[in-house]
Amino acid sequence: GVDYCDGNTRSDWDVEDDGTIQMKDLCLDISGAKFENNTQLELYKCLNNDAQKWKVDGDLYVLRLPLLDSLS
Repeated sequence: GVDYCDGNTRSDWDVEDDGTIQMKDLCLDISGAKFENNTQLELYKCLNNDAQKWKVDGDLYVLRLPLLDSLS
């Protein structure tokens, strides 16, 4: 599972060129692809869909969903 960030490989995340954020061959995913407030995030098998595409904004590592940017 996900662990505290302590510098070991259990807490390593990879930001990939395809917009996914991965840990151990799983992708950070919006549960149920529900693009609503308070929807939980999960680690899920990588499906290359909009619920797994992220954009890192600046040095603060704010995660944004490009899909939601296009709706505003």
